[in-house]
Amino acid sequence: MNLLIALSILILSPISLALLAQGAVPTLSTNADTFKIGETVSFSGENYEPAGSAYQLNITCGSVVYSVLEFVSTESNGMPDGISWVIPAGVPSGTYLATVFNTTDPTNPTTYNQEVVSKTFLVNAGTLVSDKPEYLVDELVEFSGEGYTPAGTNYTIEIVLNGTVVATVPFTSSGGSVPSGTFWQIPFNASNGTYTATSYNSTAPSTGALITATEFFVNATEAGRIGAITEELEQLTQTINSSVEDVNASLIQKLNATARKVDQAIAWLGQNRTKVATNMLRAARNMLEAFIHEVEAQRGKHIDAEVADQLIGEANAIIAKIDLVIPPTPHSGNRGQGHQLKVPPVNQHANDSDEPRGKGKNNGKGKGPRND
Repeated sequence: MNLLIALSILILSPISLALLAQGAVPTLSTNADTFKIGETVSFSGENYEPAGSAYQLNITCGSVVYSVLEFVSTESNGMPDGISWVIPAGVPSGTYLATVFNTTDPTNPTTYNQEVVSKTFLVNAGTLVSDKPEYLVDELVEFSGEGYTPAGTNYTIEIVLNGTVVATVPFTSSGGSVPSGTFWQIPFNASNGTYTATSYNSTAPSTGALITATEFFVNATEAGRIGAITEELEQLTQTINSSVEDVNASLIQKLNATARKVDQAIAWLGQNRTKVATNMLRAARNMLEAFIHEVEAQRGKHIDAEVADQLIGEANAIIAKIDLVIPPTPHSGNRGQGHQLKVPPVNQHANDSDEPRGKGKNNGKGKGPRND
């Protein structure tokens, strides 16, 4: 027992040894052992003698000092109320050290700036990342992250564009992490720009403690929207390959022809030829309608009724998105006088006006650039 007492005395600071001789050793406690971003670490302690002594409490992690708090001991030799630190966003996860130093008498080198007592605590600083930095409309933004403790805690991801909240994604932490399947599907009519996703440790966004934030870009230009249509055509082709036999070649041929028109629309947009791009999209729309008619004709014959419904539903969804990009021509008898694509200016080649309007014998009749 005497040996244990001797070892304990050896690790005490000089000022603590002096206080020990007087029978009083300062204490330091926190209101919890583990904290999250936005939470408050409250400190308390006793035996800061004599009353009215000055102290400084440093909060560090590694070699970095994150906060410095000053206080004067109370008449009862205790730490006053209100000595606390609100953990800010951006600090790292890890073990933090709170150390109290005596700052009472600068003329006394024995006690001035000498460590009195210390206490460690943990900070779990959550991380939040998206699965990639840039997306097209209609894609899924999948989120992941660590430091969401304890497991089973409710959190919310708030998605903001230009100061406006466009979506919220609630989740319950699993094993201290953002669970798999936490995502936001970007609407087809989303705005172009950089979005900020911020996680809060509350199901009421903006009112709970902020954990962390990440950014991602949504390409919602007309070309970006048309690119999303291309991806949906590819998914529809995959559905046919996996679910349709006998007539799949004919259906895929129609979808390939549709995809070429969509690709041509993107190419023409790159040259600021919005009228030609519009015509390409209308042609793609017509081909999808032909695709639907063929599926309907084969329904219950070469195509299972349930599969036919799925194919028709997916094709109609693509048509609806084409209509959002370029509404169909009104049946007013004035062919070709429908709405035009509205796109921002695109830099053209210096000699653009001298270039042929098409590639092929039709010279400007819609046979635009191909990526076959």
